[in-house]
Amino acid sequence: MVEELVPPDFIVSPLLFEETFMQPSIPNLAQLGLDGKLNTIKNRFTAWRIFLGILPKTGPIEAWIQRLSELRGKYSEITEAQRVNSI
Repeated sequence: MVEELVPPDFIVSPLLFEETFMQPSIPNLAQLGLDGKLNTIKNRFTAWRIFLGILPKTGPIEAWIQRLSELRGKYSEITEAQRVNSI
């Protein structure tokens, strides 16, 4: 069995992505999540990041890029510290 590196719902057309996530009123992801209906959103990968507070609900896409860069930097720091401590 071959595992896919990119989930099928991660690949979405730019137009559909913009219609779903770049509008002033992003669907109420919290309510969709509580109702078990996040699967109605295309690109659930991004929807979960917003739902869990990893990505901001509002702002330009540059804010998402900056936030992800910050989090990846912190992750690198943590993994490096763990590697050094385990030696």
